[in-house]
Amino acid sequence: MSLMEQLDKLAEKLYAPGLPSKETKKPIPTVTKPKEWDFVDSKHRAERAGPHTDLRLSDGRTAYSWAVRKGLPEPGRSHLAIRQPDHLPSYLPFEGRIESEYGRGDVRPSRLGKARVPNASPRKIHFAALDRKNPDQFVLVRTPKYGPDKWLLMNQTPTTKSRPDVPTTKPPFKEDSVESMDKYLSDRHILSSKIDGAQVTVGFDGKVEVFSHRPSVSGELINHTFVLGAEDVKPPPSLKKTRVRAELFGVKGKKPIPMRTLGGLMNSSPQKALDQMKRQGIKLYAAPFQVVEHEGKSMEFAPYDEQLKVLNKVVTKMPDNWVMPDIAKTPREKTKLVDLIRKKRHPLTEEGLVAWPAGQVAAQPTKLKFREHSQVYVVDVFPMKSRGKTLNLAGGFTYSLKPGGPEVGRVGTGFSLNLRKELWKDRKDMKGKKVVIASLGQFPNGAYRAPSFISFHL
Repeated sequence: MSLMEQLDKLAEKLYAPGLPSKETKKPIPTVTKPKEWDFVDSKHRAERAGPHTDLRLSDGRTAYSWAVRKGLPEPGRSHLAIRQPDHLPSYLPFEGRIESEYGRGDVRPSRLGKARVPNASPRKIHFAALDRKNPDQFVLVRTPKYGPDKWLLMNQTPTTKSRPDVPTTKPPFKEDSVESMDKYLSDRHILSSKIDGAQVTVGFDGKVEVFSHRPSVSGELINHTFVLGAEDVKPPPSLKKTRVRAELFGVKGKKPIPMRTLGGLMNSSPQKALDQMKRQGIKLYAAPFQVVEHEGKSMEFAPYDEQLKVLNKVVTKMPDNWVMPDIAKTPREKTKLVDLIRKKRHPLTEEGLVAWPAGQVAAQPTKLKFREHSQVYVVDVFPMKSRGKTLNLAGGFTYSLKPGGPEVGRVGTGFSLNLRKELWKDRKDMKGKKVVIASLGQFPNGAYRAPSFISFHL
């Protein structure tokens, strides 16, 4: 055993596990390119200092340590953090009781995982904790005028309150059937493939930020930047004050991953999602399809030929996992794209297309969907409810795939008011009836996707 190792062992006996020296506090290393560090948030019930949080960040050589009396702050809040002696990286997962003079008491990690450190210096550390679905983003700033070991820990995780500029809704679309394709063949419309993915908004003002179109229940903006691998990308000045909507999709080998796999990645912490993507060889892509604003000017309802110029600029300036949806402008191109999707030969969608107004201002885009007709059997008719009250109208019916089979789904759209009245009146006689429905396909469990009533089978 080397002299340094002997000293480390002695220090652990005298003070606390993983403490090389009670006096060692190395300068925080300078980081100019994003690095992955380890971090831990341990609850320390110290008998002398009182209960507090031990925050440690490790670059693999040293675990830099702080004591935070009030614990890690919530978004928009700041807490005082007192720098403590450095620890060994191996101490991060320690759980147990410290019996020595220094730190005597119980220690239990409550959060342990990876942190992305985009930049750091002896006076400041930016880091994002990747162990939760929505990664916390912190800044540690040294404040020497208040004391040599006093730092300020600030939680800068974006929320709807702190970032009102980030859209939290989907764009308004009209809907139509591909059977009505003829009215979209003129040059008044541009067609694009409707990629089956997870919709996000992306900002390029100084850095790339990728957020879900819907926030969390607590108001935090769900951040997918790290999963996409976009936190290291430096957007060009030409994309300043630019924000677009995009679809995220995954590819394994040459095939897109199923929506349920993509949903699992989007609902995991970045740490778990990135590990899974690495193990399974999945690459995530972004396909921008609409411009919300460019150079600070709203473009959400601008003619689509103008939006395409900005979208092409985004794809050109971003890495190779940024791609454009298929675009069709001429009748021949449109017919070819429709045929490709109809025959299920398009690699990224079976859902349909979007018709964008080419030269019209403030006109809504239209989703053109392929709807397959299928036959199902009524299991039960359920009532329509409004403001907690049950009405004398049918809300729809549950269905099975064969007579007398188990219930697999429900249909609640496609009914006229008179039909809802009749269904509710004759609900006992409806059980077992064969019905024709339209849908966007079928899930593995047999249920149909977005089903709507067409007719009773005669």
